[in-house]
Amino acid sequence: MARFIAKYARYRHGVRTGRFMVLQDGQRQELSKDLFCKFETYVPTDEERELGLETFSFLGLPEDRDTNAPVSPRNRISGFDSVVAQRDLDWTDEEREIVETALRNSFAYGDEFIEVTQKAAAKPWPMYDSADPETILTIALSIGADLDEVYRYESENANREEVLKALANPTEEEQDDAVLIEA
Repeated sequence: MARFIAKYARYRHGVRTGRFMVLQDGQRQELSKDLFCKFETYVPTDEERELGLETFSFLGLPEDRDTNAPVSPRNRISGFDSVVAQRDLDWTDEEREIVETALRNSFAYGDEFIEVTQKAAAKPWPMYDSADPETILTIALSIGADLDEVYRYESENANREEVLKALANPTEEEQDDAVLIEA
């Protein structure tokens, strides 16, 4: 999984031109797909936009026609998520990896776009790693922990399938059985 931000709105970056073969009956057979990246302005998070503002230089800032005030470059920053593109464009894992590698090795990397790395999830509670996997959901519900953050930490670290399933879909009974503990 990789996320990138660009200093241009709706930035495009070609990776590979698709190849086709024309058959005897006139039909076209695809040998390889077009691989390209479409950066969109709705993809970046607020933190990614701030990173873009700190990283990129924006020359020739546009002005508002009515007030002649400069328009913030925040609205220009666009993003690309390789996993979302893989799902939307029906890429294989190999094709997604080709795109990620091509972006990282591109001549435009660092000037027109950069990769954004996600901060590691914080440990949900101090003794999380030594907790019995069967009790993690109960503890998380009892202390009012954000289940999305617990799930993220678990997936980045131990990645135990049974814990991830429980955190993703807690039953109403499990939620009702948990006693909220407040300090």
